[in-house]
Amino acid sequence: MKGRVGVPQRAMHIYYGTSLYNRSIMKTWIKKLDFSKNEVAKFRLEVINFYKKHGLAATKDAYGVSRATIFRWRFLMK
Repeated sequence: MKGRVGVPQRAMHIYYGTSLYNRSIMKTWIKKLDFSKNEVAKFRLEVINFYKKHGLAATKDAYGVSRATIFRWRFLMK
């Protein structure tokens, strides 16, 4: 079987050919379910949590991430 193995892939096969199947929505589900495994996502979440606890100036100094990037990541997390 090509593609990812696991629940998200099975979900794509279960709903394929029905009115519930939408390829872009299924890809979004896969991304959301794989979020916790992704190293980049873990880093972004760490930066956002640090920002919530310590504020903007401390986050910029600690991680070297710009204000715009922090707010974009926060927006994408919602």
